[in-house]
Amino acid sequence: MNAIIPIAGKGTRTYPLSFATPKPLLRIKGKPILYYVLDVLKDFDVKEIIYVISKNMEESWNEIKNLSGIESVYVLQEEAKGLGDAVLKAKKY
Repeated sequence: MNAIIPIAGKGTRTYPLSFATPKPLLRIKGKPILYYVLDVLKDFDVKEIIYVISKNMEESWNEIKNLSGIESVYVLQEEAKGLGDAVLKAKKY
């Protein structure tokens, strides 16, 4: 099974915290928010994670992919067109 994790949002509700750090990498109790999502996936037979990211997250890609220990790829969502568009971007995986 593959998992799609759409994390391309702007993080406007977490501003100013998300001004310099992408929302999924903001830390709660010393760990990035994304860590807690990935921790839940350990209970499932996930072979690959497809992250849908925005252009400003490309710099953080190495940090993101190293959080899970599961094979990961990313798909770029160049324009913020919502969750449905994010899932469609990952369709080929």
